[in-house]
Amino acid sequence: MLQPDRPLGMWTAAAAAGKDSGLAALLTEHETAVRAASAAAVVIGASVVESWAMRWSRRSGVPKVGAVNDKGNAHGSGGGSRSLDPWYESLKKPWYHPPSWVFPTVWLPLKALQAGALFYLWGAPESGAQEKALATAVYGVHLALGSWWNALFFRKHRIRKSLYAMGGFYVTLAGAIAAFYRVEPMAAVLLAPTQAWVTIAALLNYQAFALNPGADADA
Repeated sequence: MLQPDRPLGMWTAAAAAGKDSGLAALLTEHETAVRAASAAAVVIGASVVESWAMRWSRRSGVPKVGAVNDKGNAHGSGGGSRSLDPWYESLKKPWYHPPSWVFPTVWLPLKALQAGALFYLWGAPESGAQEKALATAVYGVHLALGSWWNALFFRKHRIRKSLYAMGGFYVTLAGAIAAFYRVEPMAAVLLAPTQAWVTIAALLNYQAFALNPGADADA
């Protein structure tokens, strides 16, 4: 019931303001959902593309590297285990090499954290589109180098050359973390665990080269 001491115009204005507020909240929720879906799509999409490329290369007559798939590679985009690859199983490994089941177990939460990092990056309110685009681009280069490493190491057995790809993979991840931090610190925090795991992957890559000089296809 309208109060007599309040003009009708005031009530109309208040109702309009409430409507605008509700619409703004709805748009905010929609943008959040789109941002979350986009972040997940980038991470999952990279995994699917790599998995498809590996299967295509095998059907195209490229020498098959056992049954290795995405969970055993450097950036863990798919499902599988290194233990299914006879070539990799034949390599000498350092004492700290983890069991095969560890690789997919670790990469699943790491991929979830990466999607969360992109979500926070793109939603940062205080940064411009250019800074966000730069950080996303560095992360994209990191993913591409992970696919290159996977192809060199597992598909082509070029262990020495894979070290260069791993170096780029490692450095661009560090660069992505730095770029994410400039935009949104929480995004960098969520990406940091991947750097720790990639450090282990880089050590294993080097040990595969050092302990198995005859296994390199270029030897």
